Amino acid sequence: MESRKNLVIISGLCIALIFGNCLAVSANTQSEKIAVEYAEYDDIQESFQLESGKVMVLTYVEKAGSIYQAVYQDACIIEEDPGVTPQSEVSIEKTLVKPYSSFDEIEETLYYEEYIDDFGTWMKGYLSLEKAEKVGSFWYATYSGTLVGSI
Repeated sequence: MESRKNLVIISGLCIALIFGNCLAVSANTQSEKIAVEYAEYDDIQESFQLESGKVMVLTYVEKAGSIYQAVYQDACIIEEDPGVTPQSEVSIEKTLVKPYSSFDEIEETLYYEEYIDDFGTWMKGYLSLEKAEKVGSFWYATYSGTLVGSI
């Protein structure tokens, strides 16, 4: 059992090195899950194959500060519900201008969500500060980034 745990951990670390820009990897052999931390959202892989041949698929992504934690699970363990329609991920680019009364209030990143009628879903994501300019007595911060949703 110990050698299997070591193999899973080593495999996870190798995968992290292969995918690059990855900050940390942890494995849990009890539930056949691997957690990988990424610095950039675009670096997150939907699936990968371990040296043992197991296919790991992305089941969950969470943003904590500036780090994205992706949790992968053994594809064989995931049971599909026949009554559930598979979902696809869609994304859009979003630019937003937000007024502030002082420069000190301006945030570097801004969580934003919006319902998009064209897709019939909520699109969510973090927008990054592109520029800030003072007009009159207000500061106007321009944020941009990618919003993601499921259809």
